[in-house]
Amino acid sequence: MAESYSCQDIQVLRGLEAVRRRPGMYVGDTSDGTGLQHMVEGLVDWAVHEHEEGFATYARVTHVGDAVVVDHDGRGLPVEAAPAVERGQPALTLERAFTGIHGMFGYGLPVASALSSALEATSHHDGRVHRQRFARGEPLGPPEDLGATTRRGMRVRLVPDEAIFGASRLQRVELQRVMRLRAACHPGFTLLHGERAYRSPEGVADLARYLGRGSRWLHDEPVRLCADVGGIRVDAALLWTDRPTSRAVALVGDRRCPMGSHVTGLVRGIQDGFGLAQPRLRTVYPAAFREVMFPGLVWTLRVHMEAPRTKGQLRERLDEPDAGRLVRTLVSRGLASALASDDVLREALLARLPSAA
Repeated sequence: MAESYSCQDIQVLRGLEAVRRRPGMYVGDTSDGTGLQHMVEGLVDWAVHEHEEGFATYARVTHVGDAVVVDHDGRGLPVEAAPAVERGQPALTLERAFTGIHGMFGYGLPVASALSSALEATSHHDGRVHRQRFARGEPLGPPEDLGATTRRGMRVRLVPDEAIFGASRLQRVELQRVMRLRAACHPGFTLLHGERAYRSPEGVADLARYLGRGSRWLHDEPVRLCADVGGIRVDAALLWTDRPTSRAVALVGDRRCPMGSHVTGLVRGIQDGFGLAQPRLRTVYPAAFREVMFPGLVWTLRVHMEAPRTKGQLRERLDEPDAGRLVRTLVSRGLASALASDDVLREALLARLPSAA
């Protein structure tokens, strides 16, 4: 006979207790360093959001002993709620930002607070500096007024909770990789990690140059391709090198998404582009074309759209046919135009094809 079940058996978790009970739901694996990595990424993404809103120009991550410090020059947070509240939502204050799940900046701030044994948030906002301390998602007192300031921005210093993360440590090389990708997605924004600075004024084209380092380029500069149609923004870059294999980065928004509509569109668009430049190549079997043309190719691709549909446990496959069609059209026309106007590119690439054709 089944055991009885009533409302008395339901537990109501208050504050950030749910985050501490099931941290894997918010940051992933807490034992191998990836969860800690995702927690810090959440704070970096907060700075990226401030940049998208037209405020922050940089985000910096530093390490001080066991502590991680993330700061940026965005708007900072007030300590008191504004009189006017839009859409019935409580105004985001310094304390509320770190003690309650909310949708304004995602889960980054409260999750970092919940999973840290000590967190200190310092806000430069509206001419004043305030500091507030938290432990495991709970405030240790009200915000302290530290005086006047001419700066703006936020500084968060946290010590990861060993009860959650054990002996795992932040994967600094992986963090640097993520910061390089974020810089490529946001030209004009600077990300700093220790002594390293990541900035990509030309977006994914700069990322293609980085991936092509250490090899001989077969043409002078990456082929840069951009389009913004129907709410879908596409940025891509193609660079052929003398490497024996290809290298690729495909992004949806700010996240890696290595499969799906956008990648299929790019692969097909490359062959279409050669077909427009050389009609005899239109009948080449796709597998034969890729075998000859893709070795040494470095390509970077970013698709940005509202609420993209993705599949897979890790959301690694984009399922957006319109995005795929846009990428294919952009790449085919852009590559055909580049082949027509760039003699070095045309000679370097078409020299590969007669045997396959």
